[in-house]
Amino acid sequence: MMKEKPNFKNPDSFCQQIAGDEQLLDKEIVDIKEGKYIGGISTNYQIIFIDGSSAIFKPKPEKDELDLHRITPKETYFKRERAAYLVDHFLGFDLIPLTIIKKVSSKIGSLQKFIPKAVPLFDSSYQQYLPTSNMKFYKLWLLDYLIWNADRKRKGNNLLTDPNLKIYAIDNSLTFTQDILSPYTEFKGSGYSVPAEDKEKINQLAQSIDKRNKLTKLLKELLSSKEIKALFYRLDHLVEIFKNRDFLNKEDLFYGEECEEKDMRRPDTYGWFPFP
Repeated sequence: MMKEKPNFKNPDSFCQQIAGDEQLLDKEIVDIKEGKYIGGISTNYQIIFIDGSSAIFKPKPEKDELDLHRITPKETYFKRERAAYLVDHFLGFDLIPLTIIKKVSSKIGSLQKFIPKAVPLFDSSYQQYLPTSNMKFYKLWLLDYLIWNADRKRKGNNLLTDPNLKIYAIDNSLTFTQDILSPYTEFKGSGYSVPAEDKEKINQLAQSIDKRNKLTKLLKELLSSKEIKALFYRLDHLVEIFKNRDFLNKEDLFYGEECEEKDMRRPDTYGWFPFP
């Protein structure tokens, strides 16, 4: 039976769908395989469920583990994976695989649905079918701005694709903090308008008080109040821009209201900025 799609205009139905989806990862575990799987450089685990499906588990780092990032606290990595998924899900972009918080073998961490046959985007034979001008990347770029992704990497393993050429955005732990914005830099969308469907989804979330409140409630368990406030600033900021034009300028992007005078993009931003 085909699973019913969430009703994005009905926040209660929408949140019930989230709860229902999470049950997909609440199954009996029959095996745990340690290794460095697709995405990231830290050790993670492939969790095998009784029905043959699997997920990638990223545990909360131990206190004595090396802190790989100067701004994002390592003990919050797993929470940010979940927060990024929630933003993507409330937008309806469908880029980040289902991600929940779960305890596995006494360790707490993020558990993300494993996508069979998905491979790193630029290490695959699919690259020739997904030129960097493909408009699918607009959605990715907008999401990375909203979650303020500091680690999308130019050609890293945190973008996957499958035989259907669907894009998956994984490894989203370095997000939401006041770090240097580093979205996907290979996208060559200059001269193109933001797709109408993407703008509509941004507008729907921004204009729905109920959905904003429900997303805020979920994010309070994962992010600081300042980070949540900055997220909605960026969301509303995009809406205001799209009222007057359907493209972005490099001067448009700010972390939050208090940072409007501070350039938080990488030094080479002006060389690769994908918009006009």
